[in-house]
Amino acid sequence: DYIHQLMRILEVCGTPSQEVLDSVSENARRFINSLRYYPRADFNEFFHDISDGARDLLEKIFVYDPEVRLTAEQAIAHQYVSRYRDAADEPTTEPFMDPLNDNENYTSEDIRRLMFEDIVRKGEEVRQQLKEKRSNLIN
Repeated sequence: DYIHQLMRILEVCGTPSQEVLDSVSENARRFINSLRYYPRADFNEFFHDISDGARDLLEKIFVYDPEVRLTAEQAIAHQYVSRYRDAADEPTTEPFMDPLNDNENYTSEDIRRLMFEDIVRKGEEVRQQLKEKRSNLIN
């Protein structure tokens, strides 16, 4: 149930700021504004049974604003998970899809088509990169 999921997120992360709300669809903004205000949970209390490192990581990824939230690369470099890293085996890439406009109505078929086009495009880029690497190994 997506309403229950949203309520759980609000209980932990609090009500988003107006700046964050301005970046979501009008329907989502209207719904969230219809709810009571939720303060951000005190992570020391809410996650009292986990290590300080784990709690610190959660505080940094449980953030609405993607400009503030840790990226995947930053998260795997975090002290809590850094001991599991193998930097030589962690390829990175640009996002496969540009974010969809929340103010547009997409059908399931639209989203499938956009994802397919991005996957094909990315596959072509990866194949070209591998071809260049192989060529460099041979030469």
